[in-house]
Amino acid sequence: MHERWPRRAAGALALLCDSADRVALVEPVSHDQVWNLVGGAVEEGEDPREALTRVIHRDTGLARVAGQLLVTEWMRPDPARSEPEGMNLIFAVAPLVRGEWDSVRLPSEKLKAKRLTPLDDIGQWASPPLARRIRVAMKARATGVHEFLPPAY
Repeated sequence: MHERWPRRAAGALALLCDSADRVALVEPVSHDQVWNLVGGAVEEGEDPREALTRVIHRDTGLARVAGQLLVTEWMRPDPARSEPEGMNLIFAVAPLVRGEWDSVRLPSEKLKAKRLTPLDDIGQWASPPLARRIRVAMKARATGVHEFLPPAY
């Protein structure tokens, strides 16, 4: 007899920055969520890089391809929010060119706001787990070394 493999969630996120290394953040319409990196869920059977390319285009209209994998973040299940265990994969993508982020029109049913945030100010806009995620991703991008991020809780 052969056991069934467990199901896990996976998210693909973009470290999308401009030439001044400000990080692109988006705010979901859902009131229980806070600012996040551009990205989303990897659908069953979907390659994470393809998922990120799809979601970036869907949510921003930008043509970006997932580049170097910067961070693999392990996530414990959160029964209070009905979230399974899983992982977030944070990829580098081509940087924004001058004026490109200003031209982005967000899908109003999914996202209500966008911003470019300097790394020094990230804690003012991002939740502590997201701020940690971004700082580790920026370090990995600078060093070229993939980082594994265990759960913070």
